[in-house]
Amino acid sequence: MSNIFRLRKGRLRICWIASSKMKRVCILFIAESLRKEGDANDPYIIFQNMIDSGTLDTLFADFGVRMARLRNPAMARSTKTQ
Repeated sequence: MSNIFRLRKGRLRICWIASSKMKRVCILFIAESLRKEGDANDPYIIFQNMIDSGTLDTLFADFGVRMARLRNPAMARSTKTQ
């Protein structure tokens, strides 16, 4: 998630992308829940699942974010046809 910026303030987590060409910022995800690493309700796990599902692909394309580096390798293997 190197092309995605994150902000943490207490329980609040905000993830966004920005484009200097377009002079725009797009908030992708806001969570106000406890972060327990490895927990199903971990905000970063939920956000990674959103990325892996493809729901943000259009925004990433518009802002020029490279998708191959963001995809979870385990998710990519499970979606391949044999």
